[in-house]
Amino acid sequence: MNDSIDIKHIFGVIKSYWYRIVMIVLLITCTGGAIGLTIPKIYEAEMDILVNYSIPSTGVSINEIDANLRLIETYKYLLSTNQVLEKVSDSLDNKVSLNELKNKIIITSNNQSQIMTIQVQDGTAKSAVDLVNTLANVFQEEVKALMKMDNLIILGEASIKNNTSEISPHPAFYFVISFFLGLLICFIFLIIKETYFTILNQEELTEKHLSLPSLGSIPVIKGQLNIFEHSVESFRNIRANIQFQLNVQKLKSFVITSSLAGEGKSFISASLAKTFAMDNKKVVYIDADLRRPVGRKIFNMKKQAGITSFVAGQANLVDIIQQTEFENLSFIGAGPFPPNPAEISSSNKMKTLISELEKLFDVIIIDSPPLIVADVLSLIDIVDGCLLVINGSNTKKDIAKKSIEKLHKVDANILGTILNKNKFQQNSSTDYY
Repeated sequence: MNDSIDIKHIFGVIKSYWYRIVMIVLLITCTGGAIGLTIPKIYEAEMDILVNYSIPSTGVSINEIDANLRLIETYKYLLSTNQVLEKVSDSLDNKVSLNELKNKIIITSNNQSQIMTIQVQDGTAKSAVDLVNTLANVFQEEVKALMKMDNLIILGEASIKNNTSEISPHPAFYFVISFFLGLLICFIFLIIKETYFTILNQEELTEKHLSLPSLGSIPVIKGQLNIFEHSVESFRNIRANIQFQLNVQKLKSFVITSSLAGEGKSFISASLAKTFAMDNKKVVYIDADLRRPVGRKIFNMKKQAGITSFVAGQANLVDIIQQTEFENLSFIGAGPFPPNPAEISSSNKMKTLISELEKLFDVIIIDSPPLIVADVLSLIDIVDGCLLVINGSNTKKDIAKKSIEKLHKVDANILGTILNKNKFQQNSSTDYY
C-alpha cells in the first residue's frame, strides 16, 4: 500500500509541476545547444610515414627487431623536439608558437608495423593539412641532416578531401546533453522540494506527516462561481466523518483553524455549517475570528451585535443569534472590533456563551483565527474539539507540524485534518450524480 502511495505521489508531483519542468528543460536545452553552436569547430588532418629499414635475407633477429622499434620511438621523440618544431614554425612564418604546435600534434605508431601516424588538430581543415604536410617534410629533412639516414617515406601528401575530418562534437550533441541535464536538474529540484519543502497536497501525506486522521478533502474547482455547490458531496463525506467523531466522543462544539491565514478555514467552516444543517441538525456558525471576521460577508448578514457585544455585557444571547437563509442554520457574528481579542476568547463570558449554545443547538461550528495568533489557543479550552485545515496549494509540512505542536501543548482534542484545494482529487463522480 505504501509503495502505491509513493508511486502515486511521484506521478502527482510530476503532473503538478509538468509546465515548469517542460519550461526548465526547454530553456536549458536551448541554452546548451546555443552554446554548442558558438564553440569553434576542430578539424584533424592525418598523414602516415613509413620507416623503412632493411631486412637481411637470413631473417630478422630479436636484436634487430628491438633496434627497429627503438628507432621508431626515437623518431617519435624527435618529431616533438623544439629543433623540429622551430623549423616548422619558421616555415609557417611563425604563425604558430611552439607550445601551440605541441598541443596540436599527436604521434602514434603500432609495434607490429613500420608506420608512424602524424595527426594535427586545428581550427580549419586547410590549416590542419598545411601543418601536417609541413611537419612531415621538415621532419624528413631533419632525419637526413641529423642521422644521415634517408629511410622515411611520406605515404602521400595530406589533402582536405581525403585526410581531414571534423572531430569536435556535432551541435546536436550539445542539445542532447543539455536536454538530459535539464531533466536531471528538474529531478534534483523535485527531490529537494519534496524532501525539505513538502507541500501537504494529498490526504495520504497529511496522515503520514502529521499522524492525524484526514477527515476528507475539497478538490480544486476552477471557473465556478459557487464552489460549495460543486463540492457538496465532498463536504457530505467530511460531515459523515466528523459526525462519527462527535457521536463516539459525545461532542457538540468544535473550532476550525489553520496554520496560516488564507488557507480556506472560513470557507470550510461555513460550508460544513450548511452541510450539517442539510442533515436536519440545528447548527450555529460562530465567527470567532475577532481580528478579521468574514462570516457576515459569507452569509450576507446585516451588521448586528455579536460575540464582543455579549462578552462586554451589551447584548443578551437572543440579541446576537441571527437566522440565515438556510434552514436550521443560525449565525453569530464577531461584533465590534475589540482592543483585546485574546482576552475575550479566554473570558468566562465566552465560556458561558458556548455553554448556553450547547443547550440550544446540536452542532456548534466556530471559525477561529489561524494559529499564528494566540486567540485560537484560548478557545480550545472551552470547546469539545478542533479541526485543522490544510491548504493543498501552499501548506508546508514543517509549518503544519508546528501548528500541531501548539495544539498539543494546550491538550487540544484534535479530531483530524481537512485538506482544502486538493489538486489530485477527481470530481467526476460528483458531476455524475
